[in-house]
Amino acid sequence: MQIIANSELLGSNMSITFSNDYTHFFTGTNQSNIYWLFTEKLLRSFEILAIMKELMMLLFLITIQTFLRLVHQMNFEQVPNLECLGSCVYE
Repeated sequence: MQIIANSELLGSNMSITFSNDYTHFFTGTNQSNIYWLFTEKLLRSFEILAIMKELMMLLFLITIQTFLRLVHQMNFEQVPNLECLGSCVYE
């Protein structure tokens, strides 16, 4: 079998869900990472990475009624699986 495309993921692939038109798909890994890839060339266009170690970062919180999301201030990506261990500011 010939390999026609590849993409590097953090963790082993555990699930795949295609879009309605099969041009993209989500894939999840055993390390709780989620990737959104183009089907033909396997190019990543979106990813949510699980954090396995403590980090120092500035975050801002997006809230809309019952919806909460922490976003990294520098790259504006969602930061999942966070627990505040230091000085957290809540207003």
